[in-house]
Amino acid sequence: MTIKNFNDLDIPIRFTYTNLAINSQEQLEDPIANFVTTLAHNGKNEIIVSNDYLEAYLRENYPNYKYISSTTKCLLKNEDIVAESEKYYKTVLDYRKNRDMNFLASLEHPERYEILINAWCDPECKKRMVHYKQMSEEQILGCRSPHPVSCDMDKMNFYESFRRPTVLKAEEIYRIYVPMGFTNFKIEGRTYPIVDVLETYLYYMVRPEWRDRFRLNALRFINYGSNV
Repeated sequence: MTIKNFNDLDIPIRFTYTNLAINSQEQLEDPIANFVTTLAHNGKNEIIVSNDYLEAYLRENYPNYKYISSTTKCLLKNEDIVAESEKYYKTVLDYRKNRDMNFLASLEHPERYEILINAWCDPECKKRMVHYKQMSEEQILGCRSPHPVSCDMDKMNFYESFRRPTVLKAEEIYRIYVPMGFTNFKIEGRTYPIVDVLETYLYYMVRPEWRDRFRLNALRFINYGSNV
């Protein structure tokens, strides 16, 4: 019913299937994941991918999805990014390309790219791919790694994230990127504290004059299970 309700409004369901550690047939045949994927296999929905092994299985068994190249591939070479866009419905750019205005202006089809607008990661981080791989392994094991990758983003909050040059302000999106032809913008937050996720959604998706009321209703729902 949830899938139908969204699809009836022409809103696609998008699955994030970007676990980099999946490498066996047993994992591919996970019954719950395949059941859910089958439910939305109607030509209206999307899957984000980054693992070639998993992607090959999905494309063979679920050809009616629109496939999206994940930002977790960490592609930085301009020619690699353009080549990627020719193979996928959309390509999510590495956040480190957000301020590469010459490159962004050179793209012939900006509507085929998606810009990650709020990554808290340090643009100079050398551990990003290692971190993605560790999170993938933790998902499979169902527990935290005994030797987690250290990351200073754990000490940040939503407002502090604007110190990162790659985090885009709402007014920049409309003033700079939309006139360039970009229409797809991605908000991340699966690993962020829930209050920061809430503040992120309020900032990017709610008009300023309505934010306080939405914040109050959301906090009341979180605390009491009701926003009455």
